[in-house]
Amino acid sequence: MAVKDNPKIYFWASFFGSISFLVPVLTLFYLHRGLTLSDILILFVIDVVFSLIFEVPTGTFADKYGHKASLIVSQLIFILSIVLLIFAFDKWMFYLIAALVGISTTFHSGVKDALIYESLEEIGKKHTMSKVWGKITSAPQIALAIAVIFGAYIAKDLTEMQFIIVIVLGIVFSLVKLGLLFKLTTPKSHELSRLIHPYEHLKEGFRFIRKSPYFLMAIGQMFIYIPFWAFREMAQPFLTNAGVAVMWFGLIYALSYLFVYFVLNKIEWFENKFKTKTLIYSIAILNLVAFLAAAFLGNILIVALIVFVALFVLRRLRTPIMTQVANDYITKSRSTVLSLFSGLDSLFDIMIIGTLAGLATISLPIVFIGCAVFILIGLFFPVRLASEVKS
Repeated sequence: MAVKDNPKIYFWASFFGSISFLVPVLTLFYLHRGLTLSDILILFVIDVVFSLIFEVPTGTFADKYGHKASLIVSQLIFILSIVLLIFAFDKWMFYLIAALVGISTTFHSGVKDALIYESLEEIGKKHTMSKVWGKITSAPQIALAIAVIFGAYIAKDLTEMQFIIVIVLGIVFSLVKLGLLFKLTTPKSHELSRLIHPYEHLKEGFRFIRKSPYFLMAIGQMFIYIPFWAFREMAQPFLTNAGVAVMWFGLIYALSYLFVYFVLNKIEWFENKFKTKTLIYSIAILNLVAFLAAAFLGNILIVALIVFVALFVLRRLRTPIMTQVANDYITKSRSTVLSLFSGLDSLFDIMIIGTLAGLATISLPIVFIGCAVFILIGLFFPVRLASEVKS
């Protein structure tokens, strides 16, 4: 395999790794095993805390030993976390799983997009990053569109055996992804990175954060997109409160994934039609409106469905756009720099999701109002692109 094949290989790795039959009933699985809505958000916080602790070491690991090695380690840890779900009946087991997921995330955060960006850079196509990354992030949408229908059907009665079946099926496809990751090729540009001492990568990362205009923009974006994660955890009880039966979850998720697949494959059209900054601000404002609608009109079925699909799509639409923006700024120690920003993101995750976890003890509408407030704060931060700074 050559470096030019990396985008295609990672597309399929992402496709098979995203086949999760547990997704449409995950929150209901947690509730079935005895967790509360507040507990579920606490699991997210634990995930983030461990991401924060391991973010920098794993970023320097990727710069030193390669993107491929880092992605393989990430997948091995993730598979272990899924296996443990079968035996998780006490909170401490779920805490352990959340910790493992957090560690797994650090091994691939900033690494997967760095690998693709440097692969494209090597063949003179780095300007196509948002288009290519849009296609890669569209891969899970088809996989999940299929999986959620079967997952919701298999677990329709929410019994213990049904949950075990969907978990085991997820393990099988995660192993397929692991096999594909071994086929990746490390870009030549990384060979120079191997010769640099990890301390130098770290030093370069902190220098970038201290001097780059991207710093303030990134913080603003954290306020805007972190509330998405709270909604992801609350989406299923949100839909049931609006009168949606569990048996329809599969179809709703599947149609949403297919819609996202279409949108991500048209990312180039969006970028040609609208300026990047316009897209970034528009996505943020639409998020704000959606959360306010969820808070005040979420008990109306049609409104709940529109909000669910809107937030489902908007979260994924911003990913390729912001990936291109971030990588255009970074010229050296890419994995370490991106990991440092992921670490900073983890700090904000703890603050924002921790706050929302407290609000979850009151009611779902209060959680969504909190999400809207955080997004409003994020809109006050400036958005500057690398091309504007260079000019």
